[in-house]
Amino acid sequence: MSWSMLPPENDAERLDLENAILDANNAGILMFCSASDKGPKQTNTYPSKATNKIFTIGAANSSGATMAYVGNPANVDYTFPGDKVKVDGGPMGTTASELKDGSSVATALAAGLAALILYCAQVRVLLAPAQDKEKVQNQFQSLKTYDGMSSAFSAISTTEQSNHKFLKVWGVFGELVKLKDQKSHETWLELIADVGTRLCSKIF
Repeated sequence: MSWSMLPPENDAERLDLENAILDANNAGILMFCSASDKGPKQTNTYPSKATNKIFTIGAANSSGATMAYVGNPANVDYTFPGDKVKVDGGPMGTTASELKDGSSVATALAAGLAALILYCAQVRVLLAPAQDKEKVQNQFQSLKTYDGMSSAFSAISTTEQSNHKFLKVWGVFGELVKLKDQKSHETWLELIADVGTRLCSKIF
């Protein structure tokens, strides 16, 4: 959810919004939302205000420092690139690429990382030996929850800036990308599964 909003003034509308967010959480849906880019004076906004089981994402620059307009880094769970991020054009080049800023951009990248982690864990399930299959499958299911994905994110080291909220994803995936063209398809799948193992290391 690459947006944020102030609490609705109408109580019924506010409750409807909160209930919709809580229903999604109870259904086991991973949720990512954007921090409000209103600077240090910002107040709590929805959707993050409705539950603590939602990832609130703020924008950071290329060095990992939280952008000033995000306000207090303590109000976000993680920061991701959100400063001059290149966004490709539309299908078949219908629009030109452009640079985008803001926590909304960072939120999209955070959701993309979660999807990539789930993919690595799925490959791990596919390649797991029979005696480990149940445990690996359970860990994969846990990744689909807020607590499980939090554990996976915490398995990725952070920079020394931004109150340790900027994940050093290149430390996990960078070397694999370099090895991609040097390895066979079967070995490449094993490398992906190894990433899944690493990122599931803190889940029971």
